Amino acid sequence: MKNVRVGASKKTIVILSLLFLIIGGAGGYLLWRVNQQETVAPVESEAGGDGGQTISGDQTGECRENCYPEDPSCGTWEEVKAQLDSWNQKPFYRNPVGQQAAHKSQSNSTYSKESVFTIPTGVKGELVLYYASLDGIMHASFGLGGKDFLMNNLDSQGRQKRETGISVGGGETFYISSFVSNGFQEWAKKPGNRVCPPGNDNKYQSLGWVEPQGNVCGTGFWGPPQNGRCCRYAKPDVASEIAWAQNDDSRNTIVSKQCWADWLEWIGDYDFNDYFLIIAVRQQDPENPLLSVNKEVTQQCDSGNQSATLTYTVTVENYGSATGYIKKVVDKANPQFPNAPTNISPSNGSYSNGTLTWNFESENGGKGLAVEAGVKKVFTYKVKIPKEKFEILYNNSVTVTQHDGPDLSAEADITCHCDTPAPVLNITKKGDPKCEGDGTQTPIVEIAYTISVKNTQNAGQFKRIVDTLDGKVVSYAGVEVTGISSPGKYSNGKIIWEGPFNIGEGETKTFTYTVKIPTDKVPPKDQKERYINKAILVPMVGESKEAEAKVDIGCDRIAPASLTVEKKGDPECKDNNTDHLTVELSYTITIENKPGVDTGRVKKVEDVLDTKILYGEWIKNIQGPDGPNDGQFENGKIVWSYPKGKEIPAGGKLTYTYQVLIPTEHFKSGVIYKNTVWVTDGDDNIIRTDATVEPDCIELMPADLILRKTGVSKCVVDDPANPYAILEYEIKLQNNGEADGEIAKVVDTLDQNAATMSAPYDITPDGGVYDEATRTITWTFDPPLVLKGTADPDATPEDRVQIFTYKLKVNKENFGVYKNNVVVTKGDGTTLERGFEIYCTCMTCGDGNLDPGETCEAGDPEDASCPWSQCDQQTCQCIPPEKPPVQPRTGLFNNSKNIVIMGTALLLTGLGWRWISKTYLLVNGKLVQRKKMYEQKTKERRKKKFEEKVVKK
Repeated sequence: MKNVRVGASKKTIVILSLLFLIIGGAGGYLLWRVNQQETVAPVESEAGGDGGQTISGDQTGECRENCYPEDPSCGTWEEVKAQLDSWNQKPFYRNPVGQQAAHKSQSNSTYSKESVFTIPTGVKGELVLYYASLDGIMHASFGLGGKDFLMNNLDSQGRQKRETGISVGGGETFYISSFVSNGFQEWAKKPGNRVCPPGNDNKYQSLGWVEPQGNVCGTGFWGPPQNGRCCRYAKPDVASEIAWAQNDDSRNTIVSKQCWADWLEWIGDYDFNDYFLIIAVRQQDPENPLLSVNKEVTQQCDSGNQSATLTYTVTVENYGSATGYIKKVVDKANPQFPNAPTNISPSNGSYSNGTLTWNFESENGGKGLAVEAGVKKVFTYKVKIPKEKFEILYNNSVTVTQHDGPDLSAEADITCHCDTPAPVLNITKKGDPKCEGDGTQTPIVEIAYTISVKNTQNAGQFKRIVDTLDGKVVSYAGVEVTGISSPGKYSNGKIIWEGPFNIGEGETKTFTYTVKIPTDKVPPKDQKERYINKAILVPMVGESKEAEAKVDIGCDRIAPASLTVEKKGDPECKDNNTDHLTVELSYTITIENKPGVDTGRVKKVEDVLDTKILYGEWIKNIQGPDGPNDGQFENGKIVWSYPKGKEIPAGGKLTYTYQVLIPTEHFKSGVIYKNTVWVTDGDDNIIRTDATVEPDCIELMPADLILRKTGVSKCVVDDPANPYAILEYEIKLQNNGEADGEIAKVVDTLDQNAATMSAPYDITPDGGVYDEATRTITWTFDPPLVLKGTADPDATPEDRVQIFTYKLKVNKENFGVYKNNVVVTKGDGTTLERGFEIYCTCMTCGDGNLDPGETCEAGDPEDASCPWSQCDQQTCQCIPPEKPPVQPRTGLFNNSKNIVIMGTALLLTGLGWRWISKTYLLVNGKLVQRKKMYEQKTKERRKKKFEEKVVKK
């Protein structure tokens, strides 16, 4: 147990020893750190830009070599307080010179600039200071000397502007000083801060100012070390401060920019980067002219009041502070004066076509007539107005064109009047009613009013006419007042013609208007309604006069139109029971108006066709009341449009027709065509009706014409020395189709050897024509020859066949091969063609009995038992047919005849079964022809495709 305790004690001692060393070391370090001087870090404005770099004091190189040495007179607040008190914050008027003597890279003359600025010549206005504290700490008072030495107190709160109230006129010189009045003592008393009182290198509290280098205050060179650390001065950018002063007022002119330095924040701080001052002059507005124009007119009645003289005066006055110039004065009369102006002043005014012009564009170097400040320029003229031109309003306008400024204008109005005896006036009024649409369902009434003013004595004037309409004109909705003669204007039940109106002795003036009364306010003739209108004549002098018009109105009415619409469709099968069946659907639309009613109107007839009517070219013969093709087909419908309405009198009707021609390939039996017609009447009511058509037509399978040509050569020996042959040709046409077939032409072209022989003969049927030049026999049929089809129950087999024949004589010297070619042109223009070749010869031999291998000369008869097998025109050799070999009777072929018969029977049975299986199908226990089944399926497929096409559309 002792060993254990001893071991534990040793372990505890070691741990406690380590803890003692750690705690002791930490305490020693803290004690040493407390006794060290406090390091003052630069503020952002002092250490920003290229500055703001702090380098450890134990580094060598640029920091150690370039740092500015500390002034030995610097110390703590307590050490230098006595020196500071003796200085007493005296203002500084001199420049720092040689402050950078110890800096290796700077010369002694750096920053040696006088603390003075001069206002540029011609710059007038008020001095304004723009101050910015770059470090956010400094604040100062600036004194401006040279005039009244006003103080401007500024603090450290960013930007500040001071309007000094000092007015300058250009050329003045000002001295500027700075008085530090900040929290210097509070800063200086902080532990670790060192203060440099006035001494050899720190002459005064504030060192002065320099202009910024570009937009930067300060240079950023190395400053004196502090607490073993070496730092750069700041280089604040003051571009925004300059822009602030420039943009604050557009009238500002900057006359000085100053970077200020002090001694407070850094020991030996001479880098002019503490605060920034801008001195600007806010200039006064320049002097400008201010021209105005005025125009007046006066009237002077001449002797006997037979004329008057108008005197016009135009005055241009300058209310500004500088001389103005006018280039032109233009005076226009409206209407044009009856006489030219006289007494024009100034005399250079010229008159033409109602315009009087004074032109000064050539004076004062092109500026025009000078009008000094406070001066008036007057332009006058006179115009004589005869009596007959009295009571006319003359509106004159003048325009003055300035050299430098907008045009000026003024007007003067006057109505010439001189006292004359008043005219003797009388007023009358009458109204003339008229029923428009009398006897219709919508009659309206128009009352035409005429007011007459007659002057029985003394030419003169009257002021106005006032016509008060009947109260119903205002209260009834839809009543219109139109056709008011000029210059009358209607408002609130009254029409006023405002004068004055000239009226000669014996003259009559009329004033007219019309009142339109709508249908719903027109009573029947037996219940007439009265309208009373009153007109008042207002003279220039004296009492007004009145006239009244009483009008009774009423019209006959008729019942409104009553339209009915009917549509019919009539199908017609063209070429029914043929392969070229077409279906024509004829449609008729009838619109009728009931008798004894008003005339009806139709604005639009729109016939929407069945969607199975696929193409516009199927539509034929569109016709309406206005003739053929007055309707238009577009987008599946036919439209007849009448924007103004097509009239239908009582008991009348309108008829519209068209046809739809459906071609063979698009017709399907059992298809129903439904068309819908929409009729819009004059009141925009719509009437609809349908027409349904189901054509009952039969389409046959097309004609199937078969062309065959045959021929034989027959020998004729009238003279054994000169035999000849007769070639007999037959052309056969047969229709195996359901529909009838048509033949328009048959042309048989003979062999070229036929050109040396006689013409063909016995040509049937009649009508065949031989052309020797072309060696052709032609049968032409107009109308086409019809070969009946199998679908015609009345047709015989002969009706389905046509045979053409002819003969040709061939002499001995023309024996040989003959090639003919026949071309048949069908009724639809298509053709059939067939060639045929025949060998023509006529050889005879001796007595007609030849032995095998025997030859004969020409002219010998052919042996019936040995037909020619090798012939030319000179000799023939008889080669008898070989006899069949005799078959041995082996038992296998003993019943060969029976075998052949049985095989033939089986073959025919097989062929019959194949024919039946190809011709018929067994469907539901019944035999059905494949052809009919195919046709039925084909129709179903076509119908399905058609319906799909309709759905797609």
